[in-house]
Amino acid sequence: GVTAGKGLSAIMVNKLISLVLMALVASIGIYLFFGVNNFLIFMTVLVIGLIALYFMLSEKVRRFIRIKILKSYAKYFEGFSKSLKEYKKNGKKVILINVVLTITKILVGGICPVLLFYSVNRPVSFLFIIIIFNTAGLLALVPFTLSGLGIRESVSLFLFSQINVDMGSAGTVVILATIIAYTLGSIIFFIPKKWWLENKKLKK
Repeated sequence: GVTAGKGLSAIMVNKLISLVLMALVASIGIYLFFGVNNFLIFMTVLVIGLIALYFMLSEKVRRFIRIKILKSYAKYFEGFSKSLKEYKKNGKKVILINVVLTITKILVGGICPVLLFYSVNRPVSFLFIIIIFNTAGLLALVPFTLSGLGIRESVSLFLFSQINVDMGSAGTVVILATIIAYTLGSIIFFIPKKWWLENKKLKK
């Protein structure tokens, strides 16, 4: 079976790829909307963060965490280090597939807002939509509110106003896009869970 350690390593790699790609797209938005100085600051922080993460995932640091911090709980994360080593050695194809799927997800995520803007007779460039939503999504990671709720929407409205989209159209699209995203997220979460529970009952 899949141990907690293996599962955690897979989730971490997936989230890291998503975060890096989102940050790269958002860097364009920061350059366009917040100026060169803020762009340079952001890129510096991003590079430092990636370097720090690289060292944190080194064998010595993982051993320190396992022995000094986790201690007896380390057994629950068995397989984490081994899985990371496998990703480094043999996981290039899996990582490439993950990158392609994440890029596809980012592109597909821009289709719904494009259609919504058309529905309110205010067409907006697909490229700008991708940049704005990813910039807002990245800034929403700053833990001011639960899951960035409200931050993402506020930043999106501000950025759309910078490309002369009226607040009424932008607000309608942002709210509808948020509702659709949460609805789809709930469906994707609950359907597999329901299927798993029903399958478990049948096995019994």
